[in-house]
Amino acid sequence: MASSNELNTSIEKLTKKVETQRGIVRKLQGKKDNKGKKEKELKEADEKLSEQEGNLVKLKEEKKKLDGGSSSKR
Repeated sequence: MASSNELNTSIEKLTKKVETQRGIVRKLQGKKDNKGKKEKELKEADEKLSEQEGNLVKLKEEKKKLDGGSSSKR
């Protein structure tokens, strides 16, 4: 099992990826031109975002277990 510091690092990196992916999804939602292409890109970006958010939740749960169930906030 990973250490708390390793999990923190992983959570931070994945959080940044999720935030970036959310930006991509919002940007694609705002575009109206090339509708077919944009819809495909939006669907792919949204699926990637969902996957990353799921991974982030799993990492946070793993960290919570590692920390003994207590959630320490900075």
